[in-house]
Amino acid sequence: MSTDQTPPLRVPALTNEQRAAVESAVTEMMRQWAEILDQVRPMIEAMAAQMVQASRAMADFVAAYEEARQAAARPAWVSPYGPPPRRR
Repeated sequence: MSTDQTPPLRVPALTNEQRAAVESAVTEMMRQWAEILDQVRPMIEAMAAQMVQASRAMADFVAAYEEARQAAARPAWVSPYGPPPRRR
């Protein structure tokens, strides 16, 4: 066995009473997690809606920026210093 592998978990045989206690504990844990999720779900949904709005606003900003940048762009052959002087 190489060093990056975990040895298999050895679980001793459980008695009926131990099995019932484990099942009860797991059921209670799952109930608690379900309650937490029920309480947190509205916050997560509100955050998701805000993220959608923020993403749309960012997309609108980028589109407006690109449009303004395209409008201000000049052809590559146009110099920002004006036309070259004429030779006589």
